[in-house]
Amino acid sequence: TVPLDSGAEVLVYPNGTIEYDPNGAFDSLPDGVTAEDCFPYTVSDGSMEASGEVCIMIVGEGGPPVADDDSETTSADMTVTTNIVLNDSDPDGDDLTVTIVEGEPIGSDGTSVPLDSGAEVMVYPNGTIEYDPNGVYDSLQEGVTVEDCFDYTVSDGSGSAT
Repeated sequence: TVPLDSGAEVLVYPNGTIEYDPNGAFDSLPDGVTAEDCFPYTVSDGSMEASGEVCIMIVGEGGPPVADDDSETTSADMTVTTNIVLNDSDPDGDDLTVTIVEGEPIGSDGTSVPLDSGAEVMVYPNGTIEYDPNGVYDSLQEGVTVEDCFDYTVSDGSGSAT
């Protein structure tokens, strides 16, 4: 195995066949963007040599988006509105949409999702949510806090992350 300057590796067989392994060197290449990885070679018949260059064209497939945890604070009887995709990212810079919350697909006009706690969250594809405690915590003693969590999935149209 021969390491290349790019970080890729080439395995050369005696019959001249090669195996090219990008070895993660081009994982950050944006979707549809191309890069070229070239390396020299020399062949010999024992008395004479010839040299050339092999160039491999790599087309970026982009990476999946990354969903980062979010947190908000509200009182027992107050609805809170926020956007859960603002801190999420996509290596290709693609727009992200929320596609699933707690196993429920999110419709184009938004979807109200009941949580196990009894609270409800209205979720819109652009990431805007309206969390409504829905009266579940009205009897909560002053100074006591409760954490209510839910899972969501974002998509860039090609990949997704939870």
